[in-house]
Amino acid sequence: MDVLFDAVDRALESARRRWPATLFVIGAVSWALATAAVVGVALLDDSPRAGAVLAVPPAALLAIVVARGVTRLRWPVWPVGVALPVVLAGLVAPQAARFPGEFSWVVPVVAFVYAQIFVGTVAAGDELFRRRAARTGKGRDRMSAVGRRRILQVKVLVATLVVLVSSQIAVGVGSGDHRSADQVGWSTFEFLFSCVSIPLFVGVWWRKPALAWFAAAVLPVIFALSLLPRSPEARGEAVLAQGWIVVAASWQWSRAAVKPFWRYQKPQRI
Repeated sequence: MDVLFDAVDRALESARRRWPATLFVIGAVSWALATAAVVGVALLDDSPRAGAVLAVPPAALLAIVVARGVTRLRWPVWPVGVALPVVLAGLVAPQAARFPGEFSWVVPVVAFVYAQIFVGTVAAGDELFRRRAARTGKGRDRMSAVGRRRILQVKVLVATLVVLVSSQIAVGVGSGDHRSADQVGWSTFEFLFSCVSIPLFVGVWWRKPALAWFAAAVLPVIFALSLLPRSPEARGEAVLAQGWIVVAASWQWSRAAVKPFWRYQKPQRI
């Protein structure tokens, strides 16, 4: 599995270096369509301001990345710009419980894929910037360590949110997909969820390899515990629909644990 993900990662990086403009356009159009759907829902709910808040910061981020690159972004610009995929993962994924059982898996998958498309578009925009800067002799051959770390931080944060939220909501839904009067796993899951979730989020910013390995190991355990209260049919559906997201999340955390650019470095004193 590790070889497969590495191969896909290298293939995407190779494609981004060969056809950055094409990938940026495809990604931007896909992102715009998905964002239009989100804004449309906000407008239907009579929340035009919410729609603007969701759409404007990511669009501005894409434009700024093309103009300045990922590395040169000031601190507030990056977290505000990537807030939409993070919000979708943390707040929209729980809405899956409203859908019928056969469709409940769609929302977490869409939130995860949406974030990957957006981050990939940002990386393609950075490639365009570096290509343009290279003509003046000031460009870099590859994305800087800061840029790669920022991209990976968003990926692991979104994947972690999707796995945790989907797992937590699943065991609390009183639908036909869950065995009634069977609380085996729920109390265990609730306790374990409370104990282990905080270190995962701390590890996104306090970039210690030990925390990254902890996240890579514990996410599959949480997902497995969330399967206990489900009916056998619902278990199979959950594994097929969301199991690959769990694997992707653990793989991304394992990559963070071994990448030199991920490790926390104290600022040097002058």
